Amino acid sequence: MRQKKWSILCLLLLAAPILRADATIRYQLEFKLGPLIPPSTIAKASGGVTSIPPITTTLQIKGDKELSSAAKQSVIIDLKTQQVTMIDPADKQYATFLFSDLFNQMTAQMPATAKPANIPPQVRMLMQSMKADLTSEKTGRKDVILGIPVEESIWTVSLEMPANALPIPGFQGNGANPNIVLVKMVAHVWSAGPDVVKGNAALSEVMSKRNASVSMYSPDSFLKTLGDYPALQSSISAMFARFTASQKMTMKMDAQLYFPVLVQAMPLLQSMGQKLPPDFDPTASLGTMHIEMTDISAAPIDASLFQVPKGYTAIPMQDLMKNVKAPVPAATAATPKAPASKAPIVWTNQ
Repeated sequence: MRQKKWSILCLLLLAAPILRADATIRYQLEFKLGPLIPPSTIAKASGGVTSIPPITTTLQIKGDKELSSAAKQSVIIDLKTQQVTMIDPADKQYATFLFSDLFNQMTAQMPATAKPANIPPQVRMLMQSMKADLTSEKTGRKDVILGIPVEESIWTVSLEMPANALPIPGFQGNGANPNIVLVKMVAHVWSAGPDVVKGNAALSEVMSKRNASVSMYSPDSFLKTLGDYPALQSSISAMFARFTASQKMTMKMDAQLYFPVLVQAMPLLQSMGQKLPPDFDPTASLGTMHIEMTDISAAPIDASLFQVPKGYTAIPMQDLMKNVKAPVPAATAATPKAPASKAPIVWTNQ
């Protein structure tokens, strides 16, 4: 449950473009489970829960302040002071902290067994050989989203390690790729190019302010925890630099998650007598994440929206995180997609 709370907070803080002018942007986020794990297995393990309801993330920016809201949770960021205010409307409480303390707070919330100092030596040795890799290519496909021309690129992010780091029969690389791919995410990204962004008043305003505070979103605090894993640390740092250097505006993304290592693990598991579902396919995806911009506006926003509502009580962030309600998953295999609302966004205490 606590992991879901942090996932929502990170979604609000890290997925938001960095803006300093009046702007409103909505994204629709959906996650659908893939065929890697048979539905019957998921339903049995989760008590009938087989899907996650869509989440609408709203970003509102006025001057140096940004308001992000998703799943009835809200975060106000002062881009000038880098102060973050997390708001819990359900209990009328809020917590304020510096953005630089975010990863420290996340580390404090981690189970003791997951903290770097408590990782077993064998696992530590394996992690020291891991690295992240990013490749991208244009497909030539074009589309129009919200009246804005976009082009498609395929981004592939993978977590790899040398085959010889696993002294286990069956785990071997090949001449073309001597590494074992543990996890791979393949994302189809639809973006508006720099020329298109400059020709659109709202997008141009967004992009013109983006680089001003990019250092605030630097993963340096997180990367410090990877000091014992230099290959992983440097590769993630390079990936972040590449993402932030892009002058394109992402309008839509469909990403699928795979575990290629399972293909090599199958024979080993079977030789050990491990029983697997008859329809188990190690090449299938765990699931698909769909993110799409559904609304963008440069209309003026009421400054009062970027203030904590009256009557709210300030509490420590650790206490607020314990009280945050995670979204309730759906108990059906499919959730109807609600049409995107074009109505003005209004702050409420509900």
